Amino acid sequence: MKKIALLTVMTGALMMSACSGDEIVGLQQDSPISFRTVLSRQTRATSSTATTLNTFNVTAWKDGDDRSQDVAFIDQVDYEKGQDGNYTSVTKYYWPKGSTLEFYAYAPKASNVNGIVRNSELSYTVAPLANTDNQIDLLFAKNSGNKTANALSGVMLNFRHAMSQIQIKVKNTEPSLKFNITGWKIAGVDGSATFAFDDNIENTSLAASGSQNTLSRSMWSGNDTYTANFSKVVTKTLNGASVAVALDGSAILIPQAAPKATGYSGTDPTSNPLTGAYIAIEYGAVNAATGDEIVSAGTMGCWPVAFDWFPGYRYCYTVDMAEFGYKENGKDDPEPVMDGAEIKFVDISVDTWLPQNDNDANVDVTMQ
Repeated sequence: MKKIALLTVMTGALMMSACSGDEIVGLQQDSPISFRTVLSRQTRATSSTATTLNTFNVTAWKDGDDRSQDVAFIDQVDYEKGQDGNYTSVTKYYWPKGSTLEFYAYAPKASNVNGIVRNSELSYTVAPLANTDNQIDLLFAKNSGNKTANALSGVMLNFRHAMSQIQIKVKNTEPSLKFNITGWKIAGVDGSATFAFDDNIENTSLAASGSQNTLSRSMWSGNDTYTANFSKVVTKTLNGASVAVALDGSAILIPQAAPKATGYSGTDPTSNPLTGAYIAIEYGAVNAATGDEIVSAGTMGCWPVAFDWFPGYRYCYTVDMAEFGYKENGKDDPEPVMDGAEIKFVDISVDTWLPQNDNDANVDVTMQ
C-alpha cells in the first residue's frame, strides 16, 4: 500500500528553515503544489518484478466544474520523485483561491505502455502482457483539498491496487521423486477488460480501516472471456519435501471469476487443450535415488482450478508435484499424466531347479 502526501511548498522573501527533510514554509500567497511520500509507510507499489513508485500522473478538477465542458485544472501531468523525496512536475501548479480541487492520480504515468491505456482519469483499458516479467499493476488514488485546509497539512493520496497478484508455489510429497521444473503458466483466464474507478470511494488507508477490502470486482467490465494464457520461465529442482517453495515471479492479472477446466476442446488428443482455468507446470521427473526418468522433461502438467480474484488481493496457489497433473491436450475428461496407480507385483512364484534333459547325469571320476 502506497501513501502520498500532497503538500504545499510556499516560496517568498521570508523563509524559515528547519532540520533536513522538513518542509520549507513561507508567507507568500502563491503556493506551488507538489507531492511527497510518507517514508514511514513507503512500500513497493507493484509486483516484485516492478520498480518502486517513482512517477505517477495527476488530473485535478475544480469542485463544481462541468467535466464535459470545462478544462481540467491539472490535465494529465506527470509528477516525478526527486532526490529530496518530493514529487514535482515540470510546470508548476498553484492552489486556486476559494476553490476545492478533486485530485486523481494513477500509475504507470504513461498511456499505452505495458498493456494499460488511459481513457480518462476514471477509466482504463487493461490487457496484461503475456510475459509476466513486464506486467505492471494499475495503481489509482483520489482525494480532494483546498488551500485553506491543506496548504500546510497536505492532502493524502492513498494508492490502491486495481488488479490482482497471483503467485505459484510447489511442493513434493513423494521423497522417491525429484522434479526439474522449467516453467509455469496460468491458463484459461481473461486477457483484457476495462476498469472504471468508483468516484465515491473514500481515500482511507488499509491500515486505518481496511477499506481497500471493499473494492468491488464490479469496477471491472468485460472480464468474462476466458481464453488468455500467462507464463513464466523458471529453473527449479524440487526434492521430496512437504514444505512449499515459491516459483520465481508472479502475475498481475485482471480481477475475475474464471471457471475451472473440466475437459478438452475437441476429440483430437494431440491438439485440443483443456478449456477453462488451470495452473500448468512444465517439468520432468526422475527417480531420486537412481536418476532414471519417470516423466519426460518438458511435460506440461495441469491442475484445473476455479479462480475467484478481487482487486488489491494477492492469491497464492500451491501445487503438489507428486500428483503429476493432467495432460494439457487430450479428449473428453482430463487425462492424467500418470494413471495414479503405483506399480506393484503380486502372486510371486519361483521355478524349481530341473535337471538337464529331465535326466540326472553321472560323472565318471576314473583316472586314466
